[in-house]
Amino acid sequence: MIKPAALSDGATARRRLLLAAPIAMIGAVASLIGPGPGAIARAAPQRSGRAHAAIIGGVAEPGQLSSVAELVDIKGRTGLLCTGTVVAPRLVLTAGHCAENLSTGARNAAAGYLVLTGTVSDSDPAGQVSRVIGVLVYEGFARRFAIGDAALLVLATPTSAPAIKLAGRGDASMLRAGTSATIAGWGLTHAGTGRVAQKLRSAHTVVQKQRWCARHTAFFVRSELCAIDSVHHTSGACFGDSGGPLIADGQGGEPVEIGIVSHGDAHCSPRRPAVFTRIDLVAPWVRTWIRAYAPRVAPPPQPTLPPATTP
Repeated sequence: MIKPAALSDGATARRRLLLAAPIAMIGAVASLIGPGPGAIARAAPQRSGRAHAAIIGGVAEPGQLSSVAELVDIKGRTGLLCTGTVVAPRLVLTAGHCAENLSTGARNAAAGYLVLTGTVSDSDPAGQVSRVIGVLVYEGFARRFAIGDAALLVLATPTSAPAIKLAGRGDASMLRAGTSATIAGWGLTHAGTGRVAQKLRSAHTVVQKQRWCARHTAFFVRSELCAIDSVHHTSGACFGDSGGPLIADGQGGEPVEIGIVSHGDAHCSPRRPAVFTRIDLVAPWVRTWIRAYAPRVAPPPQPTLPPATTP
């Protein structure tokens, strides 16, 4: 789900995208199969109204989803737009296909990225724009089929945006079919029109059974989740939302990222599921890098004894 775009880095360093090229398909990972017949898990009725707050069509409220980041990889006059989440002051989690060349496997140059954090609007002066000094692709990423589709960007300067909690081994209940969840991203607002969001958008969706996912996507493996707005079919992910989060409610309503947007329908149809990399399977790798980039705390000064004197 990548969208080429002309990019101008102005004096304010605020991201501006002027679409100048057709949608770039991801090839083997672009699902061309519709939902078809079958039982679809449905969310609790009290949350179904959120289906209209879609990535394609809706806008996130200020103050919400403050961990979600906007990523632009500058490539001369064109750029690639993706989404990510802050997982530590200097680390942003995104999709592996947002971090390397899908044809050659070459890692994207860190110097090409701009990352916007701490805001839900491009025009918000409070947003932080950061350069990137490191690109870390998950070791298990198989780009041909987008298996293990995860990567980390190392920011040149820490962001003040809060880090989102990542699902772990004890969060299996949030991965079950019927789980009500939220997707968020900075991608296209209308499929085929070339309009990119100027504000972060979110959408309600529902996690589906793995067997259903395998039948209704072009390629699906156990290390993935799939989800669809099974009530209204009005929301879904599109190009530029790659790397964005699938978020479920944890204990006490705390947002927990359970998936990373990986691939889906080539036409961004909300009647077809989006596929996500499971966070619980890549979380140990992410946490290793979080520890590696944790701020170094200087040891406390040791007390010094006065020099000995001779009587």
